[in-house]
Amino acid sequence: MSGEGLPASFQSWPSVKELAPIGDRKADSAPLTVQEVFGARTVTAGKVTLRRLAGRLDQACTGAVWGADLADALTEAGCSQAVRGLYATADGVYVAQYTLFNLADVAAAESLAKSLASLYRGAWVQPLESPRAKFGAYSEGNAYVLGHYLGVAWIGRADGAEPGEKDDFIMLGLAVRETEKAVFRRVVKVAGVPSDPAQPAGPADTAQPAEEPPSDPGASPTVSAPAASTSAQPSVPAAR
Repeated sequence: MSGEGLPASFQSWPSVKELAPIGDRKADSAPLTVQEVFGARTVTAGKVTLRRLAGRLDQACTGAVWGADLADALTEAGCSQAVRGLYATADGVYVAQYTLFNLADVAAAESLAKSLASLYRGAWVQPLESPRAKFGAYSEGNAYVLGHYLGVAWIGRADGAEPGEKDDFIMLGLAVRETEKAVFRRVVKVAGVPSDPAQPAGPADTAQPAEEPPSDPGASPTVSAPAASTSAQPSVPAAR
């Protein structure tokens, strides 16, 4: 599967001091759920609004990725969960997926992010499948160390074309990173700091009660289309 499901570029950023209270999983032991991370039906940044198409939780992290080296790196990082959410714009032009890995501690998350800088050329996260969205020939990948978690954002045009002047990949990336608010809410639970002192552009991350929430199957998914340059956002668009 050489070249399948691979971003053209990859960048990563270290954790921020606001996430120090959850730098170790021992301080934040509650397991993740799909509803917690991807409960909001839509996420928005600027003029980009993404609608959730699918969500999945894998207790075996290796089921959420392909490539033996990446699977081994996740095992070394003490990965206990991988939760993924797939999104697309209403017109189907853009697609985005966010994966949150639950790792042992911040050192493990930093190490995995560094490993991905080379591993992404031959291993990557498994794309969730949907008849309404899939990754094409060109896409971009970015990783964010969030305490003992590693968040991986994957964005692109559904037709696989490289972004042009009218394609705002910056806001596309920020929109899917709205899901990181779940991590910052965990800081609030652990440290007791005020919730949501600063927020990114977009609506509150609230679930839609009228819509059936995504499920947490736990089995490994199937592989989907390709991917592949660079437009990552170093800012953390979640409440601190």
